[in-house]
Amino acid sequence: MSAEHNSVGTSSKTANVSAHFKKDDETDKQIYRPISLLCVPGKLMEHAVATLIATHISEHNLGHPHQWAYKKCHSTELLLTKMIEDWKRALDNNLVVGIAFVDFRKAFDFIPHHVLVEKLRGVAGNLLCWIKNLLADCTQVTVENGIQSETLPVKFGVPQGSVLGHTLFSLFCRNLPDIAGVRQSKIHMYADDTTIYVAESSPDKVVIVLNSVLQKLYEWCCHNHLIYPSAVKQSV
Repeated sequence: MSAEHNSVGTSSKTANVSAHFKKDDETDKQIYRPISLLCVPGKLMEHAVATLIATHISEHNLGHPHQWAYKKCHSTELLLTKMIEDWKRALDNNLVVGIAFVDFRKAFDFIPHHVLVEKLRGVAGNLLCWIKNLLADCTQVTVENGIQSETLPVKFGVPQGSVLGHTLFSLFCRNLPDIAGVRQSKIHMYADDTTIYVAESSPDKVVIVLNSVLQKLYEWCCHNHLIYPSAVKQSV
């Protein structure tokens, strides 16, 4: 029924959210991780859609080579090997390497639906309608010790706890690695973790180029209505 009518049932769009303790101080609310649970039938349909999209991207070589998550032969180990080899090669050529580690973890929750839909315009009509319906009227409730909160709307972000969420996030950020532009700078993404690095002849040039790329990242976030993430810079 979901595929035939380009619609997703209400129950499939309501997430039950619980707080998962990570580590350290249990009284610190900042270290708890929200876990969203969705109904199984809806996730089965999402899996079919995600497989369809992934197959199309793979067959037509539409994925960005600097996006390393959620696809075959793009593991964290291979990404680390690639970056370390780049850094070693630069150092062997007496260049200075500047690195910015960028945390996009909040982006999952703040992606504007209208911008995401615009980026999916190449998706076939019925499938696009289905995805638009999936994003519309999502809700969530918090469940803790058998007590349930009121149901609240979710107006931003990819559906948490969903099968399709990671695919939608990757498509949203597909053009982000291209903002580097400069030959000696690169951007690699693994899900919401982004690494920017540049190689130049002096620390001063590294700072100039790295700040230029970070400025472009800021402009990309503004254009896509995202909150600018935090970044930690290091020089090697």
